[in-house]
Amino acid sequence: MKNFKILLVHELQQQSKSFIFVLMMAVALLTAFICGYIQVDDFAERQAVYREELRTGQAQQKEALAYSQFAVPVLIAPNPMSIFYRGVDESIGNKSMISPVRLPDLESTSQRRNPFLAMFANLDISGIVKILSIFVLLLAAGIIPGERETRIWHLIFANSVKGFAYYLAKFCATGISALLSLSVLFFVAGILAAVHPMVETAGAFWMRLGLTFLASFLYLSVFATLGLAVSARSQHAGASVLWGVLVWIGISFIYPNLIGTLADRPLDAENRLAVREIKNIEEECVREFSSLKKWHGLDMMHLPFARYFDSNIPEQRLLTRSEMEAVISMSEKGVLENELANWERLWPILWKYQQGIQDQKDRMRQKQLGQQRSHQSLTCFLPDMLYEQSLASLAGTGIEYRDEYLRGELRRFRGQVFDYLEGKKAFGEKFFTLFPRDQWRDSWDDYTASEREIYGDFEKQENYPRLSTTDAPVFAFAEKFDFPAGLPVLLGVNVLLFVAGLGWFQKR
Repeated sequence: MKNFKILLVHELQQQSKSFIFVLMMAVALLTAFICGYIQVDDFAERQAVYREELRTGQAQQKEALAYSQFAVPVLIAPNPMSIFYRGVDESIGNKSMISPVRLPDLESTSQRRNPFLAMFANLDISGIVKILSIFVLLLAAGIIPGERETRIWHLIFANSVKGFAYYLAKFCATGISALLSLSVLFFVAGILAAVHPMVETAGAFWMRLGLTFLASFLYLSVFATLGLAVSARSQHAGASVLWGVLVWIGISFIYPNLIGTLADRPLDAENRLAVREIKNIEEECVREFSSLKKWHGLDMMHLPFARYFDSNIPEQRLLTRSEMEAVISMSEKGVLENELANWERLWPILWKYQQGIQDQKDRMRQKQLGQQRSHQSLTCFLPDMLYEQSLASLAGTGIEYRDEYLRGELRRFRGQVFDYLEGKKAFGEKFFTLFPRDQWRDSWDDYTASEREIYGDFEKQENYPRLSTTDAPVFAFAEKFDFPAGLPVLLGVNVLLFVAGLGWFQKR
């Protein structure tokens, strides 16, 4: 090992003069500024939208005049680590409104789309690291056969140089080159995130960022060892570089896309069946509602959904009309009792509909997760898959966290909201009017002037009492941190490839 330092310095000098290294550093520096600026700016926009949506939801909750208008806003704050790995953050959504008449599902908040994101196809920092991997592989693939062709090989081994020291020096030099480009990328992106006022960089952020940097380095070093292994098996630099490119294309594009296509085919058929079943459930619910409406003469049904009526929400479309008023004005006792009886008849239909749709969605998600696990079992050795799994754990933007864990927390919170409503006896007359039942009169003329002023005219709702929601449950969940399991596996892949490449080199 006494010649290791000399060999390492020599290789670093050679790589620093190569066109591939200069191009790799230029790409890292340029894309760090462009992508970092775009992603930080987009995160700031998502953070601003999150705060505005939170204020709007809280204001709507305070303005509720009956429990049919009661809804608890649930919004998941954007994670600053999504600057480095976006994952499924946007596709799953981060917003939900918990109320009796809506299914607890996540949806995306309305956001002004950054036009630059369309140009760069949502390229994040992890995407740039994947681009750098081809440069690292090319840098390593032509090292050994290149020295054979230039006769430097014979001069080196004319001295007492051991093969292990020579091979280790090549690996360390390539690793240092990859580390330099990675440092430039993360330094620029980290500074852009730290100086922006909308990005909160607490201690946990820097810890996660450090682990993300480590995962990125181990990912790039896999391609360094892979390039050296190809280099050890080749006699000519051109052939070695060509084989390196083919291997990179195969493990980064061809194989994972092929496995994904084969795995998605049965899932597509299952998706079509689930959509058909959901449509059948909705049609059955419409038939039940229509039959009940006709049998009980519910043409004058006044369920108070109008204020937040959305024709795209089946639960609301089934049970109300958009022209109906927000609350029921004071009327005769018989009319109010009839409205209450109508609601009690319709509520089981709505609940049955919600449960049926929810069961179908749950089955579909379980099949999707099963398909994903099958896909992961066939691609678990690929560096891209290991890298993405590690970043998903660190950024909280993986499907296991965003879909499975958050939806479970959403269900748990919905149970808390329903317990709260049941404690308030919200599913009785309070659901559609806050006018006390013991004050209902047989005739309009029996009400006092003050009662008419407050409850009599729904066109003047400023006097109508608001719900007291200060004790309403607030969504809170413990942010999970799972140490990325992909890190030790990436390290193991590095060791295996290094040992395999060294063994091939020694045989030569």
